[in-house]
Amino acid sequence: MAEGQRPKRKGLGPRGQRTDKSIPTKKLAIQYNRILALLEELKEESRYLSRLMVKDNGRFLLIETEKIDWIEAQGNYVRVHSGHTQYSLRRRIGYLDSSLDPQVFLRVSRSAIVNIGRVLELQPLSHGDLRLVLDLGIELTLSRNYRRNFERLLGEQE
Repeated sequence: MAEGQRPKRKGLGPRGQRTDKSIPTKKLAIQYNRILALLEELKEESRYLSRLMVKDNGRFLLIETEKIDWIEAQGNYVRVHSGHTQYSLRRRIGYLDSSLDPQVFLRVSRSAIVNIGRVLELQPLSHGDLRLVLDLGIELTLSRNYRRNFERLLGEQE
């Protein structure tokens, strides 16, 4: 062996990389795809808001989204209804529509988002609209423009 050369180790190429394929590439690709799918799933879960910070009598409260019954638009503000309490939040309804979990919250009209777990009854109205009766007795209108999303969501849950 010439001076200054290292002894060759079995299974390593000239630059120290592996030459033998100890892990089959098919198996490695499957594991890689599983890892990517899990990362994507984690990213999806963390994408939606779990709490909202609302203002109440000069103080800020954190409201868990699962406790929200429905949300109504009021210009650049929204009114968040949770039980018999209402909170004002300086957000547009479109922002909340895209930030809340679509498996839990559904936009039912231009001015309302509802927690579908609170819906007890559906009553047909004219022109394809529906009346939604919530567990607190509150009635909201599901407009025909948003009805397709509601039906798609109900179809996914069955």
